[in-house]
Amino acid sequence: MELDKDHITLTSTQALKDLCNPLTMLQIDFFAYLRYYQDGTCLALLTDTKWFNSFLSQEQAKSVNVFNLKSGYCFWKEIHLQSIVAEAENYFGIYNPFNMNYQKENYLEVYTFASQCKDYKGTQTILTNLDLLEKFNIYFKSTAVDLIEKLLKNRITIPEVMRDYAGHNAGAALSLTKRKKFLQSLGYQNQISNLTVREYQCLRQLSHGMAAKYIANKLNISVRTVETHIENLKDKLNCQNKSQLAELYWQRLLDE
Repeated sequence: MELDKDHITLTSTQALKDLCNPLTMLQIDFFAYLRYYQDGTCLALLTDTKWFNSFLSQEQAKSVNVFNLKSGYCFWKEIHLQSIVAEAENYFGIYNPFNMNYQKENYLEVYTFASQCKDYKGTQTILTNLDLLEKFNIYFKSTAVDLIEKLLKNRITIPEVMRDYAGHNAGAALSLTKRKKFLQSLGYQNQISNLTVREYQCLRQLSHGMAAKYIANKLNISVRTVETHIENLKDKLNCQNKSQLAELYWQRLLDE
């Protein structure tokens, strides 16, 4: 499988590199954003599309079931064959690739970072700056809205050999109450007060049981924009789904 040369994944490389410029301060020069859907399609944005095209066309792609990826963080060497890691390093200069996976309601989101450093320093840089990478993910989702909307109209069909779907494994996700208790034990306060006006408006309407289409009409914005705000709310408020967002909203009112 090889993408058409005019596909948005291939033509958006420079725009993506511009968005990823802050990562150079961490000596990270490879970034990828992938979103895997249960219907066997995906979205893909990469700063190096040559590697992506090569990977999809290789026999070794058969060794990867993208739907068995788990929520959480891991280095490629923990989930891929050594040959895949070696090819990324030797032919494309992608060293110490690291995944940050997030299970959403309808898809799995994967952020991949790779350092310029060939030795342990690359791994050390990533592990000691996880908080910055988490913030970058939120920044990326907020600033790459237009690119993501274009990708949604041009989903990539994942090769059959990579999608023997058996359901996503989201890991042992804590309940909202336990998550809140854990974060409070670390000194984190409720972040609702840090939301933008529009994000709070969407959260309020959502918590009152309103659908995205209704919220869009109410706020005079597009349904897609509402859905983007909801995704950003999940990221900012550490929620897994809309139910947890609503629960957090009402809990906040009870606490006031």
